[in-house]
Amino acid sequence: MKRTALTLAVATALLAGCGGSSYESVSDLVAALEEKGIDCPEFTQVDPSGHSAEHGSCAERAGETTLGLDVYESADDRDAEVADTVKGYADFDLPYCIVYADLWSVNATSSGQCDVIAREMDGETKQG
Repeated sequence: MKRTALTLAVATALLAGCGGSSYESVSDLVAALEEKGIDCPEFTQVDPSGHSAEHGSCAERAGETTLGLDVYESADDRDAEVADTVKGYADFDLPYCIVYADLWSVNATSSGQCDVIAREMDGETKQG
């Protein structure tokens, strides 16, 4: 019985590691991005909007947002926020690039940024 419980616990832990990681805060997400070589020289945390539990942004220089960062309480919240963001950009015929996995998402200003974030953070991408 103990062996079955241990096997189940190990399998669950391995599956939870697939497709990226969950983060408790946008600060944790920023730390993970920086660990992967994705710079966030000007980090600002702001009140969450939409479906996110926490929201923040990164900038190359003060006043210039290059990454929008969100963490979520559930995958349903993440999916709803990604869908709303895609719709918002599409409504104004603007290009967009969003990387997401587990309970986080990152909006990037360029597809090149998205490609790097998706590769380094093991995320899925929506672009338009």
